[in-house]
Amino acid sequence: MSVILLGLLLALFSTILILVHKKSLVKTSPLFMAASYSFINLIFALILIPWVNFNFDKRLFLLVYSISWLGLGGFYYISAAIKKGEISSVEPLGNLEPILVAFLAFVILGETITRLQIFGIFLIVLGSYNLETRHFTHFKETINHIIKSKYIYFIFVGLLLYGFSSIGDKVVLGHNVTPITYLFMINFCIGFNNLIIISLRKNGFKEIKKTFKTCGKWILFASCVSIILRLTQFIAFTLGSIAIILSLKRVSGLFSVIIGGELFHEHNLKKKIISSLIMIFGVILVTVG
Repeated sequence: MSVILLGLLLALFSTILILVHKKSLVKTSPLFMAASYSFINLIFALILIPWVNFNFDKRLFLLVYSISWLGLGGFYYISAAIKKGEISSVEPLGNLEPILVAFLAFVILGETITRLQIFGIFLIVLGSYNLETRHFTHFKETINHIIKSKYIYFIFVGLLLYGFSSIGDKVVLGHNVTPITYLFMINFCIGFNNLIIISLRKNGFKEIKKTFKTCGKWILFASCVSIILRLTQFIAFTLGSIAIILSLKRVSGLFSVIIGGELFHEHNLKKKIISSLIMIFGVILVTVG
């Protein structure tokens, strides 16, 4: 299967996942959403045991456990952004992810960044600016809005954590760890991490029970999509560049703006669609560059 096809599949699964997250977060908090979600993923992980290859360097498990905290933190911050902001504003800003990942891959893995990719990065930033500004020439007002906006802060921190997590994914999968084996390990670790967090919270398990009662079917559906999404992403990482794969995945931003904006009756959709198209064109340049 080609990297391009896998990237587009990631975009489709990502769109479905963020719409389900928005629906679930109406009735629960990001913390209990993340915990409930990870507990179901842990059950799915245990089902994978017959296909897990335990013949790998056990020292990698420490790296996997570190990555699991990065992924958990990224999920929490992105969920907080989705809860606080409109999905048609939050999701396009996810197009900043290829910039962060390309930079981290350049610094840590030695992957190159071309002039065409730099221009693509410029377009992604331009689209992000247009998305957040009321008037394109009001630069100072827009910067103040960005600085004061909680959901933009949550997005940036979440994407940064996800960026480091993606680099870690690439490193682990480069040590002859199969995608199914890694999926098992990462879901097991994230589920264990959330078990620790909920155990330390007052009435934590009561809140989890309440979360399953109010939006359990959506969380179950999200977990199923997430398993497919993660497995597809891990397979893609074994075939090509991280930046290319995650750039293709970001096409989901346009889908989410159009579908999510209509479903949740959000504002300024035309402007957001234009901003998303500019950013996606930038993503394509980052991809082919």
